[in-house]
Formats: sequence, C-alpha cells, structure tokens
Amino acid sequence: MPAKDLSILRFSNLVPDGSKTKYKTVVRNVFLERLAAFTDRKVLETAEVDGQTVEVVYERYMLITSQGLFRAKYSHKGKKPGSIVKSPTKTDKHLITDKPDEIVKILFGSNVKLEDVSTIEDCIKQFKKTKTYKDP
Repeated sequence: MPAKDLSILRFSNLVPDGSKTKYKTVVRNVFLERLAAFTDRKVLETAEVDGQTVEVVYERYMLITSQGLFRAKYSHKGKKPGSIVKSPTKTDKHLITDKPDEIVKILFGSNVKLEDVSTIEDCIKQFKKTKTYKDP
C-alpha cells in the first residue's frame, strides 16, 4: 500500500547516526509495534469457558510502521454460534494517523517528540517514563 505522506516512510526507515545505537531500525520498529498492541487495549466482550473468563472481542492499536497507526478490532468468535477459537480474526481496521509525531504522542505521551525515540534505547528510556510501565 503506497503511503500518502512520505514522513511515515522516513519514520519507518529512520537510520540514526551509527554512534547512537548498535541496533538496526527494525528492532525499534518491532518494539513500537508491540507497544502499540498493548496501549489502550479494550475488551469489548467476554465469555465464560471452563470456569474462566476469556476475552472474546477486543480492540487495540495496530502499528504498521510503513503505513501508520490503526485501531483494529479482533474476535475469537467461531463460525458456529457460541464457539470460541484460539486465534483471533481481525474484524475491523481503520487509520488513526499516519503522522509520526502523532503516533509518538499516542504511544508515549504528549511531552515526547519524534526525536526522542529515534533508537531502541531511546524508546525504552521513554517507555520507562510512561504510566503503563511497571518495573519488574
């Protein structure tokens, strides 16, 4: 899918100065994708299975670094009424933003700028400052 805005492609292929990090940009991108998956995750429907409550339908962010930040809905509902499957299917997806600055603000908070997350080390440092981080 071609990008409407080249800034998202620059963001996904950002190559920081070699002296800033020893890791490739893909490591940072995977971190950002996983962070998005667990940021503002909402359970929309649950069910009781073998005495345990399980998530049946949930909504979460989905970051595709070359396209933007999406909001996606997933369902564990099977084809038969009342059945639940192990692997969820994506039932809905819509673009929230393809602006890198806005993506960074959603994931890390309004005081974090794009330049603050140019490497994986920077991302981890900023993540530890968020309210969702819990020190092990």
